[in-house]
Amino acid sequence: YGGLLDVRAEAGSARADPVREDLDRRVAELLDDFRPTLVAISVPFFSQIAPALHVVRRVREHAPGTSVALGGPQFRRHLPGLLATRGLLGGVDAIALGAGEPALDRILARGRTRPAGPGPEILQGGVDVRSLPVPDFDGLPIESYLNPEFHLGLVSCFGCWWGRCAFCSYGNMSLSKETPYQEKSREQLAREIGTLLDRHGPRQINVTDENSNLSTLLATMRLLAASGRRTVWNARCRFEHRLRSIELCRELADLGCNILFIGFDSTSQRLLDSVDRGVDVGDIEPILGNLAEVGIQPRLSLMLGLPGETRAEAEATCRTLCENFHRIGLDAIQRMIPEPTALLGEDPGRYGLDLAGCGDGLSSNPDTSYGGGRFGRRRL
Repeated sequence: YGGLLDVRAEAGSARADPVREDLDRRVAELLDDFRPTLVAISVPFFSQIAPALHVVRRVREHAPGTSVALGGPQFRRHLPGLLATRGLLGGVDAIALGAGEPALDRILARGRTRPAGPGPEILQGGVDVRSLPVPDFDGLPIESYLNPEFHLGLVSCFGCWWGRCAFCSYGNMSLSKETPYQEKSREQLAREIGTLLDRHGPRQINVTDENSNLSTLLATMRLLAASGRRTVWNARCRFEHRLRSIELCRELADLGCNILFIGFDSTSQRLLDSVDRGVDVGDIEPILGNLAEVGIQPRLSLMLGLPGETRAEAEATCRTLCENFHRIGLDAIQRMIPEPTALLGEDPGRYGLDLAGCGDGLSSNPDTSYGGGRFGRRRL
């Protein structure tokens, strides 16, 4: 982990880095302006661990009395390896595994008192997603993101309702009893979105789920429209059979759907079935046609190199992309890497992948995906 993140080497490097310099300046300004008792950082993606730990070091230097807490799904998945890397989590007072609300309560209750012990305090806690209040953005600099339009994000669920794609450590978490899939009710979502529209007036709502249930979102937007409110919105989903219905796609567009972020891996049914993707190749072309007709942009997250992929299969997939390039957008491009905490990484032989002799080294996608994208065992 330390070698892949390269945090300790980065911290001592004299190499000029304008991004890091700007980050350091902003951290110092925020600490001076707000003088917080706690700095809490959520890390949803592996590529964000190194910047988060860089911020931790700067907080420790500039405001040594401030408590620092980290959370997010990456720590639930990779905490043992991160803790085992000497010095990597130095300066972190607490790590939240699971829901942030109960962990934040416990951290705030102790004030400036630092936890005893040589390492960070590990806080476990769950929450019922349907018990959560409407998100409160009051007092936050919500219009300061690098975006020409004012957007707000929310989640409609915890986890992935499918969860079975063998290569996806994020989705596979939903198969665990400790982190089951949870979904907000349509009434709850309509109330949240309506409140955010009334209170803040965003140009667009970004539904930032791992994989949204389109039926729930559609019902939510119907309720919202019935209350006299409308918004532009986007979501993440799969090449789902229901999108073969032009009537469904047209209603999604009429109710404000602008972009659907969709994972795309192969046009080989054999390969998709081998990793339990749950996608019918015969649905891809009709769905792309429907979305183009109604004006919803499919923005694809492309991953090539499923286990056992032949050159002919890879070329067929790329040919489909080229033929449809005029009606798709690309969100990310990466090669498949066996993540150590995904089903594929835990039991590669079950999926026809032999990692024997690869060693324990970890690799990522630094040349094709911002921040490296997914990471895991090196393949021969």
